[in-house]
Amino acid sequence: MPDLLLLGGDSKSAFEIEELAKRLGFRVKCIFEMPLAIEWIKLKSFDAVCVPSGASIESQQPLADLLWRANPLAPLVVYDFAAGAGVVNRRARLFGADVAAGPAALLQIERILLNVKPSGSIKSENFRILVVEDLDSPRDIICAYVESLGFPSVEGVRSAREALDLLGKDPQHFSCVLTDIRMPRMTGEEMLRELRADKKLQHLPVVVLTAYGTVDCLIDCLKAGASGFLVKPPKRNDIVREVSRAYRLFSSGADPRLISSEEADSLRELLLERGTGLT
Repeated sequence: MPDLLLLGGDSKSAFEIEELAKRLGFRVKCIFEMPLAIEWIKLKSFDAVCVPSGASIESQQPLADLLWRANPLAPLVVYDFAAGAGVVNRRARLFGADVAAGPAALLQIERILLNVKPSGSIKSENFRILVVEDLDSPRDIICAYVESLGFPSVEGVRSAREALDLLGKDPQHFSCVLTDIRMPRMTGEEMLRELRADKKLQHLPVVVLTAYGTVDCLIDCLKAGASGFLVKPPKRNDIVREVSRAYRLFSSGADPRLISSEEADSLRELLLERGTGLT
């Protein structure tokens, strides 16, 4: 039986989510204090977590980090039955959470829970990651770092064209792509657009890496279909966040785009305000 940790924002919404989860076969632990939720995450592995959008991002992120270290497949759902995608919800999506907001929030939560995979349903050695970076040293460091997190099947290439050739030969071999944005001859954004236009490869989660790129460059990548982003040099928690997100996307067959093209422009102001290092 899968386990759901539910942080209640109010009694009504907590009751509705708890009843839904039990109907779907979940064992539910419902609490109303974030410090207690963090203590529970430390004690055991959960298959899904729901938190209200009223919980601050600063408190959501440590909870997410603990959740995904124990179970990379577990979704963290930020819910808000009353509102649309506000600033808090957009920030939550950027650090890897799913957002269920507005009148259809309960239906969105139901869809997410229906796709929950039990821990261990995908073996990490079968989740193959392709790292695309033109500089040898950063590429080797990123590959070694990702492997140290428990994903042993990592391969690096030095150009976007080499990556596309490798992916084209066997579209089902790799499960995720981590790519630098700024590379000679073909940029990461150009490669991303080719991947999204290829029916055999458009399912792949693609995480972009940026060091000197502008916010506009990052927004363009999100519009092109990026699944997430990392700021170089990437921190451990950030890599866990993005690889875990890609892991969940790939395992569920969900749309790998972090946001729609229309939503991307609404993030520009947020990124300019807080910088790309959101975490």
